[in-house]
Amino acid sequence: MMRSMRNPRALLAAGIALALVVVGVVLLSSGGETNAPARAPQRSTGHRPGPPQPALPVHRAALRLQKFRPQGAERAELLISLPAARLNATRTTGGATSVTLTCFSANGAQAFAVPTAWPLQEEFGFPLPHIHVPAGRQLLDGLRRCRLTGPGIDLEGHVAGRLPLAR
Repeated sequence: MMRSMRNPRALLAAGIALALVVVGVVLLSSGGETNAPARAPQRSTGHRPGPPQPALPVHRAALRLQKFRPQGAERAELLISLPAARLNATRTTGGATSVTLTCFSANGAQAFAVPTAWPLQEEFGFPLPHIHVPAGRQLLDGLRRCRLTGPGIDLEGHVAGRLPLAR
């Protein structure tokens, strides 16, 4: 055995055999598809692969945008309400617990975009789930449109002029 390890022909033959084995394993694992497009790497989720999940339906609805001044507060805030309480569930977003709130000024420029916890807050005294966004007077006076987006939701609200005051 030691004698064959010193023989250059034996080493060359062993190297070629090893290369053929590696090429064979690669071809067998790719299913023999030599012209197949490269597959995107998949992240491990810790779950066993199962049947493909159906596409999450996207809910579209109009948000209510209002200016709100909490009792005793010096500053007003933006109040954004869902149109229906039934949307306010993690099943709506496929289990996602964060969505994005993006608001735009009168000229269409993005005023801000912030991640927002989902489902939204439900608070006594407010009939619908909502978000309170602290904002200065100048920002509040200039806002005209906001969107709440994430898995399963694309909700948008518009106002023609200044934000109406919440009652």
